[in-house]
Amino acid sequence: MQKILRAALLPLLAFVLTSPIFLGCSAPCNYPDQLGTHGAVVRILNAMPDMPVITVFVNGKVFVQNYSYDPPTTDLYLMTYKDGTPLLTGDSELFVVTSDAAGKDTLVTGKILINFNRQTIIVMGRGHIKAPMKKTALILRLDDQADQPNSTQTLIRFVNAVPDLDSLDIYFKGDATGIPDATLHYGKAYPHLALMNIQGITVTEAGHPNNIIFSFPKGSLFPPGIYVTAIIRGESKPLGNDFTAAPLVISDIVPGVYLYSFKTFYIRFVNASRSLRLSLLIKGTQDSFLRGDYPNQENTLDNVSPDTVSGYLPLTPTTNANSIFWYSNKNLPFPNKDTILRFQAPFTFVEDHEYSIIAVEKTKFGDTGRALDDMVLIDTMSNPASANFGRIRLVNLSPDHPSGITVTVNGQTDTMNQKDVLFFDMPVGSQTITLKDGSATNIQSFTVLPATPISVYIMPEITTVAKFPIATSLD
Repeated sequence: MQKILRAALLPLLAFVLTSPIFLGCSAPCNYPDQLGTHGAVVRILNAMPDMPVITVFVNGKVFVQNYSYDPPTTDLYLMTYKDGTPLLTGDSELFVVTSDAAGKDTLVTGKILINFNRQTIIVMGRGHIKAPMKKTALILRLDDQADQPNSTQTLIRFVNAVPDLDSLDIYFKGDATGIPDATLHYGKAYPHLALMNIQGITVTEAGHPNNIIFSFPKGSLFPPGIYVTAIIRGESKPLGNDFTAAPLVISDIVPGVYLYSFKTFYIRFVNASRSLRLSLLIKGTQDSFLRGDYPNQENTLDNVSPDTVSGYLPLTPTTNANSIFWYSNKNLPFPNKDTILRFQAPFTFVEDHEYSIIAVEKTKFGDTGRALDDMVLIDTMSNPASANFGRIRLVNLSPDHPSGITVTVNGQTDTMNQKDVLFFDMPVGSQTITLKDGSATNIQSFTVLPATPISVYIMPEITTVAKFPIATSLD
């Protein structure tokens, strides 16, 4: 799944770029006292998508308590325990991370080197494991002084903290085409990379360029002198109230606050028309034209075939303010697009959620003319508690059965009209749906997966009525 940025703390960025610290350290460097008068210098980042807050103990003492997923806007580097005593250095210091301030619900433990350099400790992965998920929680230490800032270069270091993706591909261009510039494994960090003459940064699931995790143009975001770490954290397949995958960009110099907070929601396009290749284009409140040049839109929501579910496109919540969406053929050059439907989303899109924008066919099979309706669904849904069951969402998008479709799933029978939505909990494995309209019956097979909700769409007929074509998607 798939975050465009919301910039924060721009005055801070200006300060950082003009700070002498950004230009490197000239002797004598003002590093912490080697005798331990000031102790170590550490910042903690919470990258656990299912943990809004964490508490970190170092050698049995509270270091940070109820530490939020979104870090404070003040200096992130700390030199003392919560009680004000110095954080001492050592080769193998015991870190214990819990979800509660009392330290009873342990999420992950580890022994970490703490020295006198500035350093970042990232706590990542899922804190609570649900079968059949694998254990992903870990603690990663980064030395923030291993590289040196450079006033003439853009230096950025990437960390993959997305627990449901083993690897990420990074592209330093306007889209995810060709060979990626870097591949980043989960729980690992790249050294600071010098970025020159880049068109933008796009991060995707490794080997799957259409699964865009986030993308943004370079613009003025990364001028020469930038020296930062981008932690890509959250879930690309969120469950319940998980935070969705997005980067947090933090300065690796003092002051150690974060420069940009990235908040997003995802939308995808379900083309349930009978024969039209359609696009989903976006117009914000400040735009005078359709946003056909939106980053990566060409790869995800453009020219979608009939009976097809697109990949997700990440968008910032600010884009949603009264946004209007168009379905249009792109057979004609811009701005002479063939606008078929213009509509406004019926509810506000919120961060860390996924949505389906559906083009719904209204012309019955065999009739002439062209008519579409719209439908918007919230895709973020939890799975059943038992690992032996999966959750299915059945959506009737067919206009060809005016009396409704009789649906039998797992021994349960219901009648569905167009745009009706039903949910079923079904055993994991190969399952069937029986669809019936009068004497016409069809049995459709699909696979139910553990820990992965599935949507099943009943699509319009293509060649003859009562064949009940379906499309499926993982949610």
